[in-house]
Amino acid sequence: MTRLRALCSFVSSVLLSTAFAPGCEPIEDPPADPDTSPTGVPDTSEAEGDAARTRIDLAGRVIDGYGQPLAGAIVAVDGATTTADGDGRFTLGGVAAPYDILVATDDGFFAVAYLSVTRADPTLTVPMGTDPIDTSIDGELAGDVDDDGANRASIIAVGEGFGFTGLRNATADWKRFGPLFAKHWQVPAEVRLYALQWQVATPEVVSHLPAPTTFSAFGISSPLELDGEPTAMSVSLSSAAILGTGRIRGTVTLPAGYTLGFKQHWVSFAPNADMVFYFDDSPDLAIDVNTPRLGAVAGDPRFGLEVAASGPAGATAWVARTGLAYDATGLTVAVPPPPTDLVAGAAGVFGWTPTSPVSLVGLRPSEAVGPTLWVVTGADTCTWPDFSAVGIDIAPGRGYRFGVAAMSGLADVEEATAAGGIADPWVRFTLGMRAERDGGLSFSDEVVFVTPR
Repeated sequence: MTRLRALCSFVSSVLLSTAFAPGCEPIEDPPADPDTSPTGVPDTSEAEGDAARTRIDLAGRVIDGYGQPLAGAIVAVDGATTTADGDGRFTLGGVAAPYDILVATDDGFFAVAYLSVTRADPTLTVPMGTDPIDTSIDGELAGDVDDDGANRASIIAVGEGFGFTGLRNATADWKRFGPLFAKHWQVPAEVRLYALQWQVATPEVVSHLPAPTTFSAFGISSPLELDGEPTAMSVSLSSAAILGTGRIRGTVTLPAGYTLGFKQHWVSFAPNADMVFYFDDSPDLAIDVNTPRLGAVAGDPRFGLEVAASGPAGATAWVARTGLAYDATGLTVAVPPPPTDLVAGAAGVFGWTPTSPVSLVGLRPSEAVGPTLWVVTGADTCTWPDFSAVGIDIAPGRGYRFGVAAMSGLADVEEATAAGGIADPWVRFTLGMRAERDGGLSFSDEVVFVTPR
């Protein structure tokens, strides 16, 4: 496997500074029903331990933060270990459910534990990205393009793989674009270009995306397969594709003590073909943005919104709303509050007050280089993890940092291990990609501790 790395963004340094710990147990009283386990799985006997757990055969998959298969990942349950194949798939037979499952990269740099899982087909996400290919695309806009370029900007989005967006401002040669550096594909990758032309109220602003006023043309290129070599493409715009201008309106609500970082709006034409058309880093909590009403040539595009905020003591939060209509109104986008009351006990026991049904616990070295560990759990306390089954041993007496993130949008750990895993949206955002379903992350500050001896 190639060396894996995590990419940086507003919250990626926080996500990649979190780690998870197996062995977590809820501190609340168990259900009163004597015939049901704490995870809702019927007991098969009155005996303690494995005899009281249903045996199942696992057929799962390991993916990275881009949703791509993670070949060579090491997977372990109850001491039984296997390795994911080239498509990230693995099997383990006779597993007692509910089970805690560990997964690690073959270089030992990243590992995740998912606790109290019952499904037979888990998708396990390791929140990171594989090394990208390095290719580029350039070309020219054609068709219904206003030659004067006054007050106009155009975006080129590369989709049908992993999206990349480039901004074209009003310049003498603004119809030319590129090179767009496509950094997230596996080769070969089939891509298209999506282009949108609009007018802005402040054309002198070129460092980011000012508010659009109207939209004038749209186009989609023919598909092309990338092979890692520089590529030339063109896309023809049509004014007939624009049926008018819509408007999305609403408001953002923040936890106490938080300040707004930014609001970012995009239109989604296809999976991973998301075009950002407005970036607002003002402190205004109001959502009010013009949107393009697009014809049938664009398919059935939907709109999305990301909101990022920062809180006291280094806390950060992010939330996404997706699937919005071009004229959605009355939106309330609530930024989730972070977990509180973090405690790192001397005996390697960690606790916190959760603010969502699923928490993402993180453990990372505070000084020297070492493995970064995560745990996905529905509990509110856990013990220092033992990842030795997947080849990771943490020496005692080492300095580490402990943090917890609330994962809004997940009902339980079962949903976190469903198809697609936690790659979308909680990890995708940190890798610079747009979310494709609602959700969010809210990170606590970190607590420094020493690994137990």
